[in-house]
Amino acid sequence: MPSRIVYLLWSNEHDMWWKTAARGYTHDQAEAGRYSEAEALAYVLRSADCGILSQVTCMVAAPDNWTAPKAATKRELVLERKDQPNETPEIGPIMMTPPIDEDYWLYRVRLGGKQAIVAFPKFSTIGIGFAQEEDWNTNLPYTCGTEEIYEHIAHNKGDDSISREDCLAAIAIVQAAAKEGDSR
Repeated sequence: MPSRIVYLLWSNEHDMWWKTAARGYTHDQAEAGRYSEAEALAYVLRSADCGILSQVTCMVAAPDNWTAPKAATKRELVLERKDQPNETPEIGPIMMTPPIDEDYWLYRVRLGGKQAIVAFPKFSTIGIGFAQEEDWNTNLPYTCGTEEIYEHIAHNKGDDSISREDCLAAIAIVQAAAKEGDSR
């Protein structure tokens, strides 16, 4: 009788969970793929062929309530705008980081609780990051790629109930607003 236990795969090499169908990796356990015992064992054995312990994939039995991934609830993402003057201090040719906090923003898309994706004036551009940050001042200019911005700021998400997809959508929304505002 085949095992009804499903497994998550942990990549020691990438320090992340494997996604469904072995299509990439994620830090978010909720986005990790679920594998049968046979599938998981095959991937583990294949990774062990290299003979380097730090590159071996591990299989982890998933709790019973993880046998089927939860259907993602799509959040309604709403763009908010406000007038925010650029407070970048300039001393001659030198520019310093403005006083960035959760209230310093031109565009904001709330993601739940106190967390949001914000776009704000910084130097001579508009930066994008999370409103609440563990690691202060982690942001990138709005002209960077949506995925690139997310990967750079993801460690500040702070709330596992916020999906990667919602973050990417929110970043795209504030990028479009920043681009539109920049062309005026």
